[in-house]
Amino acid sequence: MPQQARKTGLGKRYLGRYLKELRETSGLTLRQVESLSRSFGEPVAFDYLSRAESGRILPSAHKLISLSHVYEVPAQSFLDTIELGQFEAFAPATRRPEECQELGLAAARRGDYAKAYACFLRGIRLLEESRKEEPAQREQLLRMRSALAIALTQLGKLRLAEQQIGLVLQERSASDHVSSRALNALAVIDYELDRLSLSEGVAWASLQVARRAGDKGQIARSLISLANARFDLGRVRAAATVYRRALRLVEHCENTNDIITLHYNLGNCYDKLEQFREAEESYQRGLELAERGLNPRFKARGLMDLGRCQFHQGRHDEARSILMQSRAIGMTHDYRSETFHSSYYLWRIALEQRVGSEAVELFRALKRLRMRVDQRSEEVVSFDAYLTEVRSRKRRQGGHDADDPEARSSPSSPPPARDPE
Repeated sequence: MPQQARKTGLGKRYLGRYLKELRETSGLTLRQVESLSRSFGEPVAFDYLSRAESGRILPSAHKLISLSHVYEVPAQSFLDTIELGQFEAFAPATRRPEECQELGLAAARRGDYAKAYACFLRGIRLLEESRKEEPAQREQLLRMRSALAIALTQLGKLRLAEQQIGLVLQERSASDHVSSRALNALAVIDYELDRLSLSEGVAWASLQVARRAGDKGQIARSLISLANARFDLGRVRAAATVYRRALRLVEHCENTNDIITLHYNLGNCYDKLEQFREAEESYQRGLELAERGLNPRFKARGLMDLGRCQFHQGRHDEARSILMQSRAIGMTHDYRSETFHSSYYLWRIALEQRVGSEAVELFRALKRLRMRVDQRSEEVVSFDAYLTEVRSRKRRQGGHDADDPEARSSPSSPPPARDPE
Protein backbone atom coordinates (compact mmCIF):
# COMPACT_ATOMS: atom_id res chain seq x y z
CA MET A 1 0.00 0.00 0.00
CA PRO A 2 1.40 3.46 -0.89
CA GLN A 3 2.58 5.49 2.13
CA GLN A 4 0.03 8.29 1.62
CA ALA A 5 -2.89 5.85 1.33
CA ARG A 6 -1.73 4.07 4.48
CA LYS A 7 -1.48 7.38 6.36
CA THR A 8 -5.00 8.40 5.25
CA GLY A 9 -6.41 5.04 6.34
CA LEU A 10 -4.75 5.35 9.74
CA GLY A 11 -6.19 8.84 10.15
CA LYS A 12 -9.72 7.57 9.48
CA ARG A 13 -9.35 4.63 11.88
CA TYR A 14 -7.84 6.85 14.58
CA LEU A 15 -10.69 9.33 14.26
CA GLY A 16 -13.22 6.47 14.25
CA ARG A 17 -11.93 5.16 17.56
CA TYR A 18 -12.06 8.66 19.02
CA LEU A 19 -15.65 9.23 17.83
CA LYS A 20 -16.79 5.92 19.30
CA GLU A 21 -15.02 6.68 22.59
CA LEU A 22 -16.72 10.10 22.78
CA ARG A 23 -20.15 8.63 22.10
CA GLU A 24 -19.79 5.80 24.61
CA THR A 25 -18.37 8.16 27.26
CA SER A 26 -21.42 10.39 26.69
CA GLY A 27 -23.73 7.39 27.14
CA LEU A 28 -25.40 7.94 23.76
CA THR A 29 -26.63 5.53 21.09
CA LEU A 30 -26.06 6.11 17.38
CA ARG A 31 -29.69 7.16 16.90
CA GLN A 32 -29.53 9.54 19.88
CA VAL A 33 -26.54 11.27 18.34
CA GLU A 34 -28.45 11.57 15.06
CA SER A 35 -31.37 13.17 16.87
CA LEU A 36 -29.16 15.63 18.78
CA SER A 37 -27.16 16.59 15.68
CA ARG A 38 -30.30 17.97 14.01
CA SER A 39 -30.08 20.97 16.34
CA PHE A 40 -26.67 21.98 14.98
CA GLY A 41 -27.13 22.65 11.28
CA GLU A 42 -25.76 19.45 9.71
CA PRO A 43 -27.51 16.22 10.80
CA VAL A 44 -25.35 13.10 11.19
CA ALA A 45 -27.33 9.97 10.26
CA PHE A 46 -26.84 6.96 12.55
CA ASP A 47 -25.55 4.72 9.72
CA TYR A 48 -23.16 7.46 8.55
CA LEU A 49 -21.78 7.76 12.10
CA SER A 50 -21.46 3.98 12.32
CA ARG A 51 -19.30 3.93 9.18
CA ALA A 52 -17.23 6.82 10.53
CA GLU A 53 -16.67 5.04 13.86
CA SER A 54 -15.49 1.92 12.04
CA GLY A 55 -12.98 3.97 10.04
CA ARG A 56 -14.64 3.37 6.68
CA ILE A 57 -15.35 7.03 5.92
CA LEU A 58 -13.96 10.41 6.91
CA PRO A 59 -16.80 12.75 7.98
CA SER A 60 -17.15 16.12 6.27
CA ALA A 61 -16.08 19.28 8.11
CA HIS A 62 -19.72 20.33 8.62
CA LYS A 63 -20.63 16.99 10.19
CA LEU A 64 -17.59 17.13 12.46
CA ILE A 65 -18.68 20.57 13.66
CA SER A 66 -22.14 19.17 14.51
CA LEU A 67 -20.52 16.29 16.39
CA SER A 68 -18.27 18.71 18.27
CA HIS A 69 -21.43 20.41 19.59
CA VAL A 70 -23.07 17.09 20.47
CA TYR A 71 -20.01 15.83 22.40
CA GLU A 72 -19.02 19.29 23.69
CA VAL A 73 -15.41 19.11 22.47
CA PRO A 74 -13.46 21.56 20.26
CA ALA A 75 -13.77 20.82 16.54
CA GLN A 76 -9.98 21.16 16.36
CA SER A 77 -9.68 17.95 18.41
CA PHE A 78 -11.04 15.98 15.44
CA LEU A 79 -8.45 17.47 13.08
CA ASP A 80 -5.68 16.78 15.59
CA THR A 81 -6.87 13.19 15.91
CA ILE A 82 -6.79 12.66 12.13
CA GLU A 83 -3.32 14.15 11.83
CA LEU A 84 -1.87 12.18 14.73
CA GLY A 85 -3.48 9.02 13.37
CA GLN A 86 -1.64 9.58 10.09
CA PHE A 87 1.63 9.86 11.98
CA GLU A 88 1.23 6.27 13.16
CA ALA A 89 2.44 5.24 9.70
CA PHE A 90 5.89 6.15 11.03
CA ALA A 91 5.70 3.76 14.01
CA PRO A 92 8.47 1.13 14.15
CA ALA A 93 7.57 -2.55 13.82
CA THR A 94 9.61 -3.57 16.87
CA ARG A 95 8.05 -5.13 19.96
CA ARG A 96 10.78 -3.70 22.22
CA PRO A 97 9.82 -0.51 24.13
CA GLU A 98 13.50 0.33 24.62
CA GLU A 99 14.04 0.42 20.86
CA CYS A 100 10.95 2.62 20.43
CA GLN A 101 12.39 5.06 22.96
CA GLU A 102 15.81 5.13 21.28
CA LEU A 103 14.29 5.68 17.83
CA GLY A 104 12.00 8.39 19.19
CA LEU A 105 14.84 10.28 20.84
CA ALA A 106 16.93 10.07 17.66
CA ALA A 107 13.99 11.41 15.60
CA ALA A 108 13.47 14.28 18.08
CA ARG A 109 17.15 15.24 17.85
CA ARG A 110 16.70 15.49 14.05
CA GLY A 111 13.61 17.66 14.50
CA ASP A 112 11.33 14.90 13.09
CA TYR A 113 8.64 15.16 15.77
CA ALA A 114 6.01 13.24 13.77
CA LYS A 115 8.32 10.21 13.77
CA ALA A 116 9.22 10.81 17.43
CA TYR A 117 5.53 10.93 18.36
CA ALA A 118 4.85 7.63 16.58
CA CYS A 119 7.81 5.91 18.27
CA PHE A 120 6.96 7.09 21.77
CA LEU A 121 3.27 6.20 21.37
CA ARG A 122 4.22 2.72 20.16
CA GLY A 123 6.52 2.28 23.15
CA ILE A 124 3.82 3.39 25.60
CA ARG A 125 1.32 0.94 24.14
CA LEU A 126 3.81 -1.93 24.35
CA LEU A 127 4.54 -1.13 28.01
CA GLU A 128 0.84 -0.88 28.83
CA GLU A 129 0.12 -4.20 27.08
CA SER A 130 2.77 -5.99 29.16
CA ARG A 131 0.91 -5.07 32.38
CA LYS A 132 4.08 -5.38 34.42
CA GLU A 133 4.34 -3.28 37.57
CA GLU A 134 8.09 -3.35 38.23
CA PRO A 135 9.44 0.08 39.32
CA ALA A 136 11.91 0.18 36.43
CA GLN A 137 9.19 -0.38 33.86
CA ARG A 138 6.92 2.17 35.53
CA GLU A 139 9.74 4.69 35.37
CA GLN A 140 10.28 3.91 31.68
CA LEU A 141 6.59 4.46 30.97
CA LEU A 142 6.65 7.85 32.70
CA ARG A 143 9.77 8.91 30.80
CA MET A 144 8.11 7.90 27.54
CA ARG A 145 4.98 9.91 28.38
CA SER A 146 7.10 12.99 29.08
CA ALA A 147 8.89 12.51 25.78
CA LEU A 148 5.55 12.07 24.00
CA ALA A 149 4.31 15.33 25.54
CA ILE A 150 7.41 17.17 24.29
CA ALA A 151 6.84 15.81 20.77
CA LEU A 152 3.17 16.85 20.91
CA THR A 153 4.21 20.33 22.02
CA GLN A 154 6.57 20.64 19.07
CA LEU A 155 3.72 19.50 16.78
CA GLY A 156 1.49 22.25 18.18
CA LYS A 157 -0.86 19.87 20.05
CA LEU A 158 -0.56 21.73 23.34
CA ARG A 159 -3.74 20.53 25.05
CA LEU A 160 -2.95 16.90 24.23
CA ALA A 161 0.58 17.41 25.54
CA GLU A 162 -0.85 18.87 28.75
CA GLN A 163 -2.97 15.74 29.22
CA GLN A 164 0.10 13.50 28.98
CA ILE A 165 1.99 15.63 31.51
CA GLY A 166 -0.97 15.41 33.88
CA LEU A 167 -0.71 11.60 33.79
CA VAL A 168 2.98 11.80 34.68
CA LEU A 169 2.67 14.33 37.49
CA GLN A 170 -0.12 12.46 39.24
CA GLU A 171 2.22 9.45 39.64
CA ARG A 172 3.73 9.75 43.12
CA SER A 173 6.42 7.14 42.47
CA ALA A 174 8.06 9.21 39.71
CA SER A 175 11.77 9.89 40.16
CA ASP A 176 13.16 13.40 40.47
CA HIS A 177 14.49 13.15 36.91
CA VAL A 178 11.07 12.29 35.49
CA SER A 179 9.27 14.87 37.66
CA SER A 180 11.66 17.64 36.62
CA ARG A 181 11.33 16.73 32.95
CA ALA A 182 7.53 16.70 33.21
CA LEU A 183 7.42 20.01 35.09
CA ASN A 184 9.66 21.60 32.50
CA ALA A 185 7.46 20.29 29.68
CA LEU A 186 4.48 21.85 31.47
CA ALA A 187 6.37 25.16 31.79
CA VAL A 188 6.94 25.10 28.01
CA ILE A 189 3.24 24.47 27.38
CA ASP A 190 2.25 27.31 29.72
CA TYR A 191 4.71 29.58 27.91
CA GLU A 192 3.32 28.70 24.48
CA LEU A 193 -0.21 29.38 25.76
CA ASP A 194 0.91 32.80 27.05
CA ARG A 195 0.53 31.86 30.72
CA LEU A 196 3.84 33.51 31.47
CA SER A 197 3.72 33.96 35.25
CA LEU A 198 2.56 30.37 35.65
CA SER A 199 5.30 29.20 33.28
CA GLU A 200 7.93 31.01 35.35
CA GLY A 201 6.70 29.37 38.56
CA VAL A 202 6.55 25.87 37.06
CA ALA A 203 10.01 26.30 35.51
CA TRP A 204 11.38 27.31 38.92
CA ALA A 205 9.85 24.18 40.47
CA SER A 206 11.39 22.07 37.69
CA LEU A 207 14.77 23.66 38.37
CA GLN A 208 14.65 22.78 42.08
CA VAL A 209 13.78 19.15 41.36
CA ALA A 210 16.48 18.92 38.66
CA ARG A 211 19.07 20.21 41.13
CA ARG A 212 17.95 17.56 43.60
CA ALA A 213 18.43 14.94 40.88
CA GLY A 214 21.89 16.35 40.01
CA ASP A 215 21.07 16.35 36.29
CA LYS A 216 23.03 19.16 34.58
CA GLY A 217 21.22 18.78 31.26
CA GLN A 218 17.82 19.04 32.89
CA ILE A 219 18.96 21.95 35.04
CA ALA A 220 19.94 23.76 31.83
CA ARG A 221 16.58 23.02 30.17
CA SER A 222 14.74 24.31 33.24
CA LEU A 223 16.87 27.45 33.16
CA ILE A 224 15.95 27.95 29.49
CA SER A 225 12.23 27.75 30.31
CA LEU A 226 12.68 30.12 33.26
CA ALA A 227 14.54 32.64 31.10
CA ASN A 228 11.98 32.36 28.27
CA ALA A 229 9.19 33.40 30.63
CA ARG A 230 11.26 36.27 32.06
CA PHE A 231 12.10 37.51 28.56
CA ASP A 232 8.44 37.72 27.59
CA LEU A 233 7.62 39.33 30.92
CA GLY A 234 9.96 42.16 29.89
CA ARG A 235 12.93 41.26 32.14
CA VAL A 236 15.36 40.93 29.25
CA ARG A 237 18.66 41.47 31.09
CA ALA A 238 17.64 38.96 33.77
CA ALA A 239 16.74 36.47 31.04
CA ALA A 240 20.12 36.93 29.34
CA THR A 241 21.91 36.23 32.64
CA VAL A 242 19.98 32.97 33.06
CA TYR A 243 20.65 31.92 29.46
CA ARG A 244 24.38 32.44 30.00
CA ARG A 245 24.27 30.33 33.18
CA ALA A 246 22.59 27.53 31.25
CA LEU A 247 25.10 27.80 28.40
CA ARG A 248 28.00 27.31 30.82
CA LEU A 249 26.36 24.07 32.00
CA VAL A 250 25.91 22.52 28.56
CA GLU A 251 28.61 24.05 26.34
CA HIS A 252 30.63 20.80 26.46
CA CYS A 253 27.67 18.38 26.30
CA GLU A 254 27.03 16.03 23.39
CA ASN A 255 23.41 17.20 22.99
CA THR A 256 23.88 20.29 20.84
CA ASN A 257 20.15 21.10 20.60
CA ASP A 258 20.17 22.86 23.97
CA ILE A 259 23.32 24.77 23.01
CA ILE A 260 21.76 25.92 19.73
CA THR A 261 18.61 27.03 21.55
CA LEU A 262 20.65 29.02 24.04
CA HIS A 263 22.64 30.82 21.32
CA TYR A 264 19.41 31.77 19.55
CA ASN A 265 17.71 32.93 22.74
CA LEU A 266 20.72 34.96 23.81
CA GLY A 267 20.68 36.50 20.35
CA ASN A 268 17.06 37.51 20.91
CA CYS A 269 18.04 39.23 24.14
CA TYR A 270 20.78 41.19 22.38
CA ASP A 271 18.34 42.03 19.58
CA LYS A 272 15.80 43.35 22.09
CA LEU A 273 18.54 45.43 23.73
CA GLU A 274 19.56 46.70 20.26
CA GLN A 275 23.01 45.15 20.61
CA PHE A 276 22.75 43.96 17.02
CA ARG A 277 26.35 42.89 16.44
CA GLU A 278 26.26 40.58 19.47
CA ALA A 279 22.84 39.30 18.38
CA GLU A 280 24.03 38.34 14.91
CA GLU A 281 27.11 36.63 16.35
CA SER A 282 24.90 34.51 18.63
CA TYR A 283 22.61 33.55 15.77
CA GLN A 284 25.56 32.61 13.56
CA ARG A 285 27.07 30.39 16.30
CA GLY A 286 23.75 28.60 16.64
CA LEU A 287 23.36 28.22 12.87
CA GLU A 288 26.84 26.68 12.56
CA LEU A 289 25.88 24.01 15.09
CA ALA A 290 22.50 23.47 13.40
CA GLU A 291 24.25 22.89 10.07
CA ARG A 292 26.57 20.32 11.66
CA GLY A 293 23.70 18.59 13.46
CA LEU A 294 21.65 18.28 10.27
CA ASN A 295 18.52 19.53 12.04
CA PRO A 296 16.45 21.51 9.51
CA ARG A 297 14.07 22.85 12.16
CA PHE A 298 16.87 24.53 14.08
CA LYS A 299 18.25 25.93 10.82
CA ALA A 300 14.81 27.35 9.90
CA ARG A 301 14.47 28.94 13.31
CA GLY A 302 17.97 30.43 13.31
CA LEU A 303 17.50 31.92 9.85
CA MET A 304 14.18 33.39 10.94
CA ASP A 305 15.76 34.94 14.06
CA LEU A 306 18.65 36.35 12.03
CA GLY A 307 16.31 37.75 9.37
CA ARG A 308 14.14 39.34 12.04
CA CYS A 309 17.21 40.99 13.61
CA GLN A 310 18.19 42.44 10.24
CA PHE A 311 14.61 43.63 9.73
CA HIS A 312 14.82 45.52 13.02
CA GLN A 313 17.93 47.26 11.71
CA GLY A 314 16.18 48.29 8.50
CA ARG A 315 18.34 45.96 6.36
CA HIS A 316 15.32 44.73 4.47
CA ASP A 317 16.99 43.27 1.38
CA GLU A 318 19.37 41.12 3.48
CA ALA A 319 16.52 40.14 5.80
CA ARG A 320 14.28 39.16 2.89
CA SER A 321 16.83 36.74 1.44
CA ILE A 322 17.38 35.01 4.79
CA LEU A 323 13.69 34.90 5.69
CA MET A 324 12.89 33.31 2.34
CA GLN A 325 15.35 30.51 3.14
CA SER A 326 13.68 29.99 6.54
CA ARG A 327 10.22 29.96 4.98
CA ALA A 328 11.26 27.45 2.32
CA ILE A 329 12.60 25.03 4.95
CA GLY A 330 9.50 25.52 7.09
CA MET A 331 7.14 24.82 4.19
CA THR A 332 9.12 21.75 3.06
CA HIS A 333 8.98 20.17 6.52
CA ASP A 334 5.63 21.61 7.67
CA TYR A 335 7.23 23.59 10.51
CA ARG A 336 4.24 25.78 11.26
CA SER A 337 5.72 28.26 13.70
CA GLU A 338 8.85 28.92 11.64
CA THR A 339 6.80 29.24 8.44
CA PHE A 340 4.34 31.65 10.05
CA HIS A 341 6.98 33.88 11.63
CA SER A 342 9.23 34.09 8.58
CA SER A 343 6.15 34.80 6.41
CA TYR A 344 5.10 37.52 8.86
CA TYR A 345 8.34 39.47 8.42
CA LEU A 346 8.38 38.92 4.66
CA TRP A 347 4.86 40.41 4.64
CA ARG A 348 6.05 43.37 6.71
CA ILE A 349 8.90 43.96 4.25
CA ALA A 350 6.52 43.73 1.28
CA LEU A 351 4.23 46.29 2.94
CA GLU A 352 7.05 48.71 3.66
CA GLN A 353 8.51 48.34 0.17
CA ARG A 354 4.99 48.64 -1.31
CA VAL A 355 5.20 45.38 -3.26
CA GLY A 356 1.42 44.95 -3.40
CA SER A 357 1.10 41.58 -5.14
CA GLU A 358 3.63 39.92 -2.80
CA ALA A 359 1.98 41.49 0.26
CA VAL A 360 -1.42 40.12 -0.78
CA GLU A 361 -0.02 36.63 -1.39
CA LEU A 362 1.78 36.58 1.97
CA PHE A 363 -1.26 37.99 3.77
CA ARG A 364 -3.41 35.14 2.47
CA ALA A 365 -0.75 32.60 3.41
CA LEU A 366 -0.54 34.06 6.93
CA LYS A 367 -4.31 33.76 7.38
CA ARG A 368 -4.12 30.07 6.45
CA LEU A 369 -1.11 29.46 8.67
CA ARG A 370 -2.68 31.27 11.61
CA MET A 371 -5.33 28.55 11.82
CA ARG A 372 -2.59 26.02 12.50
CA VAL A 373 -0.44 27.96 14.99
CA ASP A 374 -1.39 27.69 18.66
CA GLN A 375 1.69 29.49 19.95
CA ARG A 376 1.25 33.00 21.36
CA SER A 377 4.02 35.37 20.28
CA GLU A 378 4.19 39.09 19.57
CA GLU A 379 3.93 38.33 15.87
CA VAL A 380 0.79 36.26 16.38
CA VAL A 381 -0.80 38.90 18.63
CA SER A 382 0.13 41.63 16.16
CA PHE A 383 -1.31 39.73 13.20
CA ASP A 384 -4.53 38.92 15.10
CA ALA A 385 -4.97 42.59 15.94
CA TYR A 386 -4.35 43.53 12.32
CA LEU A 387 -6.96 41.01 11.13
CA THR A 388 -9.49 42.47 13.56
CA GLU A 389 -8.77 45.96 12.23
CA VAL A 390 -9.10 44.76 8.62
CA ARG A 391 -12.45 43.09 9.28
CA SER A 392 -13.75 46.15 11.10
CA ARG A 393 -12.71 48.40 8.23
CA LYS A 394 -14.25 45.99 5.73
CA ARG A 395 -17.61 46.22 7.51
CA ARG A 396 -17.44 50.02 7.56
CA GLN A 397 -16.63 50.14 3.84
CA GLY A 398 -19.44 47.82 2.84
CA GLY A 399 -17.69 44.49 2.39
CA HIS A 400 -14.57 45.03 0.24
CA ASP A 401 -12.23 42.05 -0.10
CA ALA A 402 -10.15 41.84 3.09
CA ASP A 403 -7.33 40.17 1.17
CA ASP A 404 -6.82 43.08 -1.20
CA PRO A 405 -6.65 46.74 -0.17
CA GLU A 406 -5.81 46.12 3.48
CA ALA A 407 -2.87 43.87 2.65
CA ARG A 408 -1.40 46.48 0.31
CA SER A 409 -1.25 49.40 2.70
CA SER A 410 -1.55 49.50 6.44
CA PRO A 411 -2.84 52.72 8.05
CA SER A 412 -1.51 51.58 11.38
CA SER A 413 1.41 49.26 10.72
CA PRO A 414 1.81 46.23 13.02
CA PRO A 415 4.28 46.91 15.84
CA PRO A 416 7.78 45.39 15.85
CA ALA A 417 7.73 41.88 17.29
CA ARG A 418 10.40 39.85 19.03
CA ASP A 419 9.96 36.42 20.54
CA PRO A 420 12.56 34.06 22.05
CA GLU A 421 10.27 31.05 21.52
